[in-house]
Amino acid sequence: LEDAELLVDKFNLRGILVQELSNLEQMTESLDKLPVPVVKVGDVRGGGNRYVVRCDNRRFGGSAAAYLWNLGFRDFGVIYCGNEDYGQEQRKEGFVEQISRFGGDTDRIWLNRLTEVNLESAITCQVDFLKQQPRPAALFLAMGGRFLRHFLAQLQRNGVEIPRELFVLGVASSDDELDTSLPIATIPFPTRELGSTAAEMLVDLMTRENHSIEPERCISCTSQVHIDPACLVAIRESK
Repeated sequence: LEDAELLVDKFNLRGILVQELSNLEQMTESLDKLPVPVVKVGDVRGGGNRYVVRCDNRRFGGSAAAYLWNLGFRDFGVIYCGNEDYGQEQRKEGFVEQISRFGGDTDRIWLNRLTEVNLESAITCQVDFLKQQPRPAALFLAMGGRFLRHFLAQLQRNGVEIPRELFVLGVASSDDELDTSLPIATIPFPTRELGSTAAEMLVDLMTRENHSIEPERCISCTSQVHIDPACLVAIRESK
């Protein structure tokens, strides 16, 4: 808080935007004491945080489940980070809830909760996956980035053919990070929309002091899925 106060004073700041996508509660309470408006971008467990822009992660997970279900899959797995990353927990919950609405057997969903996202966890995760009987035919990774690459590399080293044996739906943090070299499908996380909405809220707070502004805005995820051509071929061959 002292550092933030010094920045506000030194640079005559009129507002601050904070990104805490996975650990929103760590800074917000103290920063709310600043004499300028503060807007946070992140995932909220409950009330108490003023001026928050968040993603509808439950709907995100539900959209992923609907996409895989409509492709004809019935055996699923979900990999997510449960170590203080509330957004990924919500995506997992939304996925399971949607499968339940479709009448699927949620007890058969393989749920793998990570405490860390690194190469070691990717190796452990693929070992656990290979032990599953039966193995999931479709997998939703509630994250993207390096873990996705590490996990896929470990599977391929152990002879798992992707996408023929395992259809993978991952998360891309933005359109710029969509990796067309991987034989998977990806669903984009609304990073740009979160940022632009937070900027709009901050400007409103700085320029409309006499007007009430809603304390929270929720961004819905697009249902658009980017799919590698190899996935399309595998789907056609399976039908």
